[in-house]
Amino acid sequence: PRAGLGDEGSPPITPEDVIAMAELIGIDASESSGEHHLLWVAAEAIIAPLPALWRENHGSVAPADARFLADSTFTNYVTGETSADHPLLPAFVDFVAYRRSGQSNRKFAHYDSWMQFADPTQSERSFYYDFSTRTRHEMLPIVHHPGHVRARSTRHHREARERLVRAQKRAARGNIINRVFDEVRRERRERMEELEKEA
Repeated sequence: PRAGLGDEGSPPITPEDVIAMAELIGIDASESSGEHHLLWVAAEAIIAPLPALWRENHGSVAPADARFLADSTFTNYVTGETSADHPLLPAFVDFVAYRRSGQSNRKFAHYDSWMQFADPTQSERSFYYDFSTRTRHEMLPIVHHPGHVRARSTRHHREARERLVRAQKRAARGNIINRVFDEVRRERRERMEELEKEA
């Protein structure tokens, strides 16, 4: 998935931002985690707008590694309710729990740990980040999924077996036909010999 840029003019989201938000909403973003397929939720949580009737009260400057963790408060200007957390944070926590419970086999699971980011050093450029190795790549590498290889080889072996069975059946039919022709030829030859002897 592509990480968004957030508000117009704000710096692009970084892998460190995604990791920090993942921890906030309960996603295990460690290298050996099996939850990399949920990291897109963390990216969406970073760029989530405030719900209607809420406003952000800016406090101190955010830490460089996670600007959304700034010392800000959020106020509902109708009810007067104030919160230190983004008002949608509980919804994202619930959504992660929901997605985690419904986890099933995904066709492209071998790309779960990869995410595309805008390059902050060069405009109009992007890079790919692998959360399982914590490495940055200029191009998305081809990652072979063992399940697809296994499925292809199983299908390939099944098709090859079916072709062999068909060839054996053709050969068996051919052998029967050849035996019938041989028998007809032998009988014809014997009959011709009998006719020659009578003549």
